[in-house]
Amino acid sequence: MESVFNNEYELSSLHESISAASARNGGFRSRSGEDKVTPATHAVKLYKLVAVIIGVICVLQAALNISFCLVLYLKAGNKTLTEEVDELRISLEGSEQRSIKEQRMGQIEQTD
Repeated sequence: MESVFNNEYELSSLHESISAASARNGGFRSRSGEDKVTPATHAVKLYKLVAVIIGVICVLQAALNISFCLVLYLKAGNKTLTEEVDELRISLEGSEQRSIKEQRMGQIEQTD
């Protein structure tokens, strides 16, 4: 019977020493179970808040990227790349011919 009491005493003293060491080393819970407000807890909460905000921003950015890609795809009229290149080439050639004509007209006007 005496050994049972000794074991219980050893366990209770061990529990007390662990609780005291935890309290000395900045444990987050007191003996009553209430949260201690320390600068470390504020920092952890701040980091969690920042992480959540950055996560929300990343999700919004991804949604915007996808929606802009869809809008551009629909505006292009589902043309292939070769069709777009041909249209750009035709418009570029037309603008070059116009600029050549304008230069010639300018030279003719200067000679008159």
